[in-house]
Amino acid sequence: MEGWGGHARPLDQQVLARGWRLFHVNHLKLARFKEIFPGPAKSDPIDTRKRLELFSLRDELPLAKDVLGEVAAVPEAHAQLKRLTRRRRVLVNEKVRVINRLQSDLHAVCPGLAEITGAVDNLPALPHLSG
Repeated sequence: MEGWGGHARPLDQQVLARGWRLFHVNHLKLARFKEIFPGPAKSDPIDTRKRLELFSLRDELPLAKDVLGEVAAVPEAHAQLKRLTRRRRVLVNEKVRVINRLQSDLHAVCPGLAEITGAVDNLPALPHLSG
C-alpha cells in the first residue's frame, strides 16, 4: 500500500481489521531498487509490478526486505496520544498567531509599551491596558 503523510491510515486500519497482512513501500528505497534493476518508464501498472517483484524477492534479497515494511495495528492509546498532540500543536499555533497579532496592534498604537511590559501576554500588565 502506498500512503503519503498518514492519509492512508483509515484504510490501513480497515484492512488490518479484516485480519489481512499489509505492507507499506519505502519510496526512497524503491527508487534505489529501480536504479539497480531498471525497467520501463514510470507508470502505475509498472510500479505495481515492481512492488510485486519486490514482495516475491523479500526473502532472498536484503534490499527488497528494506523496501517493504509490514504495517502493524496501532494501539488505541497511541492513536489517542497522536490526536491529543496534534490538537495541542493546533492550539499552540493558534496562541502564537493571536499573540503576534496583539503585539503588532499594540506596537502600532503604543510603540514603546511592549518594552515596558516585557511581553504582550504579560498578565499583570493587561488590566492597565484595557482601561
